[in-house]
Amino acid sequence: MNTDPGNPIYREDDKRDYILGHFSQALDERWIEVYYQPIMRAMTGLICNEEALARWVDPVNGMILPEEFIPVIEDAKLLHKLDLYMIDLVLSDIRKYQDGKIVQVVPISVNVSKYDFEYCDMVSEILKRVEAAGVSPKYLVIEIAESVLELEHDFIKEQLNKLQSRGFKIWMDDFGRGYGSLNVLQDFDFDLIKLDMKFMKDFSKKVKTAGIIRKIVEMAEQLGVDTLAEGVETEEQLEFLREIGCDKVQGFLYSKPNPLNEILKRSDMGIGLYRENIEESEFYDQVGQASLTDLELNGDAGMLVAETFAGIGIGILEFDGVETYRLMRANAVYKEYLETIYGRNIKVSDVITYTDKDRKRIFDESVRRCLKSGNWETAYDIVSTDKVKFNTNIRLFSRDKVTGNYAILIVMVSEKRVEGEGSDRFSDTLKEDTSLNPPSFENVVPPVEDIDLQSEKEALERNNVLDSAIIRIAKLLNTFEDYNETMNRVLEELGSVISPDRICIFERVGDKINNPFELCRKGIISQKEYTQNLEYNKYFKLWADLSVDGRAVNLDSISRIRVSYRDVYCQLKLMGVKRIIVVPVFSKDEVIGFIAAANYRLDESDDTEFLLSSVAVFLSYKIANSTLVHRLVYMADNDALTSAHNRYAMIKKEAELAAGEGCVGVGFIDINGLKEINDNLGHDEGDLLIIRASKLIAKHFGMEHLYRVGGDEFVVLAPDMEKYVFERKQYQFRQELEDNDKVSMASGFVWIPDRRKVSEAIKTADRLMYEDKAKFYIAHDRRRSQKEYV
Repeated sequence: MNTDPGNPIYREDDKRDYILGHFSQALDERWIEVYYQPIMRAMTGLICNEEALARWVDPVNGMILPEEFIPVIEDAKLLHKLDLYMIDLVLSDIRKYQDGKIVQVVPISVNVSKYDFEYCDMVSEILKRVEAAGVSPKYLVIEIAESVLELEHDFIKEQLNKLQSRGFKIWMDDFGRGYGSLNVLQDFDFDLIKLDMKFMKDFSKKVKTAGIIRKIVEMAEQLGVDTLAEGVETEEQLEFLREIGCDKVQGFLYSKPNPLNEILKRSDMGIGLYRENIEESEFYDQVGQASLTDLELNGDAGMLVAETFAGIGIGILEFDGVETYRLMRANAVYKEYLETIYGRNIKVSDVITYTDKDRKRIFDESVRRCLKSGNWETAYDIVSTDKVKFNTNIRLFSRDKVTGNYAILIVMVSEKRVEGEGSDRFSDTLKEDTSLNPPSFENVVPPVEDIDLQSEKEALERNNVLDSAIIRIAKLLNTFEDYNETMNRVLEELGSVISPDRICIFERVGDKINNPFELCRKGIISQKEYTQNLEYNKYFKLWADLSVDGRAVNLDSISRIRVSYRDVYCQLKLMGVKRIIVVPVFSKDEVIGFIAAANYRLDESDDTEFLLSSVAVFLSYKIANSTLVHRLVYMADNDALTSAHNRYAMIKKEAELAAGEGCVGVGFIDINGLKEINDNLGHDEGDLLIIRASKLIAKHFGMEHLYRVGGDEFVVLAPDMEKYVFERKQYQFRQELEDNDKVSMASGFVWIPDRRKVSEAIKTADRLMYEDKAKFYIAHDRRRSQKEYV
């Protein structure tokens, strides 16, 4: 802003009055313009996004800076009008140029404040404007300030989920500025966090800053969240961010914010920054999600090299499918290895060329094997010395659907550590002994047999193999042998003809997935512990929903469900799954189980899908019978109405406790007024009252400790619960009961240090409950309206 003392708005009060008095005019006459600052993808140096920033270009006073007019508008509760205005301008620009003929449009982030959600229906306003503009949601990124999350938790989470479900990416701005940033990541599913600019300002001043940034990026990788660093101004900062795996960068190193006409002018002159094709963003996003520090996050990489030394080299090369390799990402160890081999400084985007023809041939052969199988292959004679052998383990990580190029994950490990004095550094080891002799030793992972289906004869033989396997499996499933043994033999038969990392069979029992069976390929660690007792609706229902007419669901990349099914995506990523085929198993139109193959070979995709789909038909009868047995066992110990344990289960538990040692908390609870509800409103209403009561008790004491022992009576048996914990739960239960106008209960509680006296404790709790019930009926005449009990 013009700061000349003669300027009519030089004084603070006058400035505020001028801004508020001319705000509407500034919107109507477009004095407030959009300036775009590029956001660069760290690994490519291409513009992958832009941030839309407001600039007030006043016809009288010149440029009014954002830090001058935005706080004034915010104080006046008018910020939502500015934000919607900015969205309108951005959508207009996108619509005008999205055909790509003049400039390649990238997704643009717009800032949204908490006032947008307080003073208007922001989600509806965004959806309405995007639809009217005819713009895909993928072009508009919603960037929210941490202050938005000060609003009511469930409300704002619902609002953000609505936007994500419609295809919008949600970014969190200024991560690290507030003290609640870590809690925010736990409660909300952001697509990207934007590191506060102070981190880059302190980068060269404070020693700890680099370590903090590194840990934030590592944490984000583990959560499947992208990262962006603001305020990048030096090449040193950029190289550091690339090394630790920061996905995107923004700052004056590349460009200050500029108006659109300036950007178009530079583009027309051929001097502007190059832009990313939005169709390639999925490919680059996947590569950016690879961890260069925690191998477990890359799927089976951690399983492959779990016994190797800590100084492990990890990188990603882009391969054009012919002969050219380009470095996309590298950690410090792999970068050092490359620089030692080539004797020069290696940077991201550099072309990598193997000068030794024999080593080039061996590396190329391994790459082409992994492109065919989709699994790990080993180029094990790239470099070796008398002291150490370096294996290059390779697998296909992703593919660019626009260019057809491949992203190849490289994991460089030593077969053994260098003993005695010396260093574990690649460069020191190679300098000590430069005699590179091709070694002869076994692969880290046994090579998967290549299958060539090109000829008609081989295809016929393959079909015979599959048909024979299906027949053997069908016979197995029609025997009366032990159920668990049969299921494991079925998996073994499947594993004899297809070679995914793991094949699994799951049973559905009610709302849970139980009793999973698993077969792992050699070298792959079991993940069975992650699939025990999972909620059906949360983790498995999607496979039934995605299935068309009960057919197989084939995901060639789990990233396809990253937004729509976030919990499942994170669970699969944790288990090292990159791609998966899942077939629902039905019995009378009800889903009773699933059969799945994780990380199947790419050249076996059709065979794997056909085989699993065929076997699912025969599995149906076997699982249905097993499920029936599970249900009968469940019904023997559980109440059908409330899912609490029943009286028979309580008698068994009482005897078990009486024979043991330790403390136990006991509660006896009775519903008030159930008979009147049944007599006057019917048993359906009475059943609803019982269900409400059981849920309230279970909320505080846990369903595992709850027993329904009569029509309106419940018992709580909580072994090994400390006295203070049990008493706190009593207090919280009674407090909520006082505020509940839908259910009334009488209760009695006892805690004893010696569980052998549990029977006496139950009688004491029963007596205390009746004393409490007497107080209720003294205060409530039985002849009063039933509304007082419900």
